[in-house]
Amino acid sequence: MKCSVQNDISFRRKLHDSEIAEYNSVLQQAKEKVGNKGHSMLIVPSSSLPHSLNNNTGCGNMLNKESIEFFDFAKQYWGINYVQLMPEGVPHYYAEEIRPYSGSSLDLGVQLINLDLLKDKSYGSLLTESDIQQVIDANKNSNKDTRINYENTLPKDSPTEKALRKAFDELLKDDSQEKNNLVDDIEKYCNENENWLERKSIFQALVRKNGNYDYKSWSDQEKNLFNTDIVPENERRRIIYELRSNSEYGKEASYYMFKQYLADRHLAEAKANLNNKGIKLSGDMPIGCSYDEVWMFPKAFHNDGKLPWNLNAINFDTQEGIDFIKMKARNFAKRYDGTRVDASWLYINQKINGADRKGIEYGDKILKIIENEFKKVKGNDFDLQNITHEFEASGEDFSIMDRLWLRKEVENRVKIYKSNYLSEDWGAVNAYKKRHWNEGSYMLGATNHDTVTIKDLYKNEAQREYQINALSEFLKIPKEKLKSLSEFIKAKFAEPIRCFHNMFFFADALNLEGNYKETLPNVEQYRLKIPSNYQDNYFASLEKGEGLNIMDALEKAFVADGLDKTEPELYNKIIKYRDILNGTEKPEHGFSGKTKWLAVAGAGAVLIITAALLIIKSNHNKDSVKKQN
Repeated sequence: MKCSVQNDISFRRKLHDSEIAEYNSVLQQAKEKVGNKGHSMLIVPSSSLPHSLNNNTGCGNMLNKESIEFFDFAKQYWGINYVQLMPEGVPHYYAEEIRPYSGSSLDLGVQLINLDLLKDKSYGSLLTESDIQQVIDANKNSNKDTRINYENTLPKDSPTEKALRKAFDELLKDDSQEKNNLVDDIEKYCNENENWLERKSIFQALVRKNGNYDYKSWSDQEKNLFNTDIVPENERRRIIYELRSNSEYGKEASYYMFKQYLADRHLAEAKANLNNKGIKLSGDMPIGCSYDEVWMFPKAFHNDGKLPWNLNAINFDTQEGIDFIKMKARNFAKRYDGTRVDASWLYINQKINGADRKGIEYGDKILKIIENEFKKVKGNDFDLQNITHEFEASGEDFSIMDRLWLRKEVENRVKIYKSNYLSEDWGAVNAYKKRHWNEGSYMLGATNHDTVTIKDLYKNEAQREYQINALSEFLKIPKEKLKSLSEFIKAKFAEPIRCFHNMFFFADALNLEGNYKETLPNVEQYRLKIPSNYQDNYFASLEKGEGLNIMDALEKAFVADGLDKTEPELYNKIIKYRDILNGTEKPEHGFSGKTKWLAVAGAGAVLIITAALLIIKSNHNKDSVKKQN
């Protein structure tokens, strides 16, 4: 009889309820020991959040049941205390491609609106289950579970827009107290945001009237409506009054305001949900501004040049430009706990295409204006570390250094860096310590939305080799070991875990296939989505040594810093939970739970077989003795 042993049995599993409290305690203690005492930030666009397979409207939404569960999951397993979104304004389409950073900077996109909430009585039951099911049914993309379907949500003729127009028509019926209350709330919102909302709504009315967004093709008065040098105040008032009075154009303006109210209200509810979990919400304030915003405030922008990436440039030498950046910053301060400031270096040294390469120097004047607007809104809750800055740029565009020292504009502001350029003197905690940077003045992550995933970075042999050298030095891991993909990924997560502020991108943490910002030709950009079965995929990835096993990252950080020797009890608990998550859990006093039952059953089978063999052997011996006699 031949017995065989199966060696590929998987013991990967989620945490048991009885383990969660200790796991969280170990996680928080360990993060503090290695230096992560500030932000632990997850970067994820709202549209990339998960749906269930039977509830997929195209774009993820922060108030979906599945999204709320995802944030619980991220808090529990990774210990996040901050979520950073991407720009959530009205996205811009360019050559059939979505461009989040070219979208609007004052208002919000309909991707933030949760249609399910409009069924509720508090919203006047504006939509029915059938209305929402039509939007779900219209999303027929075969890859909808892993890729965002913007076309089902954003265009004017999209199923989502049709549902919202139906909801708006229901609101206008004004046949219930709930609808009356909602109208009152919308009017209050419009009054509070009149300085930008009124002009945005008039633009939408004129788009309806002219049949296109290209305001430069409109009549002289309409395309220059808010240019006081061309259209007098009384004439502007007349034109706006006529638009408002027109049943078609006035309704279009009101419909836009209705959508903005919903988007802002739902974002506020999502923020409150996160805050109740102990998680802050960060916005992403794009350096650019949209086409309609230039029309709204013509004197606020340069008309003879653009920023890099062909973005509209605010003219900070005019009062209108200063007023615009104040309004922009104030909106972000009202909506979020903090914000990432996109391309912050352009507020210090503004590069205008076609202008002097040296740019216009503003020092930290504009950054202080942004911070002061946050202070006005946040009051005693203001914390400069809730505003993070992208100062990273090519050397010929901007340098954070003034000879041997950090520029004063960047020194004490939180600088965001990713370690895709990691080397012995850059992109790592040790490297910045050698430069004597204050520990709370920078945030580090392995990747972000602008980079390829860690797996794709590994494929680049030249980058992989010099990063292996640095990781080996900083984490005290043999270079040969880091040549494997799984060990390289683990080390890339371990290095930034030691930073006072750290961040990680959802695609790497979950080990998703593909990049958010694709580098391949003919591949759609900014469409990566968290699949409905992300938890199964995640735990399977951990077993392969991929994805974010934060306990593995902490174990490596502990060894690198000698904490495995000074904090042995905590270190052993880190090892315990690392092994549970990656499926190499060692039995405690044998086995436990279901595993113990299986082990006992197996052991019992072995005992039975052994006993049977002994009986056979005994009988055989007896027969032999009889024959001899």
